[in-house]
Amino acid sequence: MTRRWPLHPTPGHGEALTSWLHRLATRYGMDLDQLVRHDLTPPGAPAPGSTGSLDLDAPSELITILAARTGGSSPVVWCHSGCSLWWVEGQAVR
Repeated sequence: MTRRWPLHPTPGHGEALTSWLHRLATRYGMDLDQLVRHDLTPPGAPAPGSTGSLDLDAPSELITILAARTGGSSPVVWCHSGCSLWWVEGQAVR
């Protein structure tokens, strides 16, 4: 079971996924790479090759874990078009 983070500011309207993740990482004294590799990547799964690519092609597993950690609804709806992550009616939407 994925545990919810006690601190999880919502993303700003139109904020890029990496920007939001950077703000979350800062809250917990981590950098973006540490947050993604150690807290948002499933055990045994390869971490994304580059955190810079997350805005365009975030793994669905990462989005699902992020929704659970921040209290978002599942299943998470997201698009593959490279749009920013937005928070809409309690769901993370890409």
